[in-house]
Amino acid sequence: MDITKYWKSCSLITYRKTEEYYKALAREFFIHAEKCIKDKGCFLAVLGGGKSPARVNEEIVRANNEYALDWSKVYIVLSDERYVEETSDFSNYKLIKETLMDKTGGNPLYSLYKPGRSKEDAANSYHDYIKELWKQTGQDYFDYALLGVGEDGHTASLFPDRLPEDADKFAVCSGRGPEGLERISLSIKALNRCSIVSFIVNSAGKRRILDFMKENWDTMRYPMQNIAGTKNMHILWEE
Repeated sequence: MDITKYWKSCSLITYRKTEEYYKALAREFFIHAEKCIKDKGCFLAVLGGGKSPARVNEEIVRANNEYALDWSKVYIVLSDERYVEETSDFSNYKLIKETLMDKTGGNPLYSLYKPGRSKEDAANSYHDYIKELWKQTGQDYFDYALLGVGEDGHTASLFPDRLPEDADKFAVCSGRGPEGLERISLSIKALNRCSIVSFIVNSAGKRRILDFMKENWDTMRYPMQNIAGTKNMHILWEE
């Protein structure tokens, strides 16, 4: 069974060198950003936290001088977040702000954490923010998403066998992550409003789960299989 049977327009792109891998991901970001800004005046991108996205952000910053990107027309939103203060080392907001936004300028990053408010209230506020962002930019979708994939098949903070049931929401409370912290995530509905979705597959464990999923299609067990707009899976073979 070929995984592209389900993701019909998906390409599996393989890299042998780590340096080439992250440069290619940064280049992909710029290519889509420039095209969207030229065609419709803005670029809405979904990015996540973690070591791999941080590496991509570093490459975007390095390559920034090679492109004439108008960052005032770029809007970055978080794919997911641990419900912690913005100053926490566990915060995806902090990571993306420090590794990307502070170095490129552009529109402020939305922080999901709301002091003194419940995670449910914060998720509802994020849902409202996304709706307002789409209204402001005149569209009802994201242009691009760069997502990770876990060795268990999760993506963003959508975990196996416990997908939130808030089908009408763009942001959901998704339970505790492996470190024990509560998470808020873009919902399947929101992630399926991404024109282009790319996945990072850069470890032996992630390659194994991807290979396993070719023969086992179970969208509850492997949440990333729910993302219908998948275009590229960037696979790194070098450890």
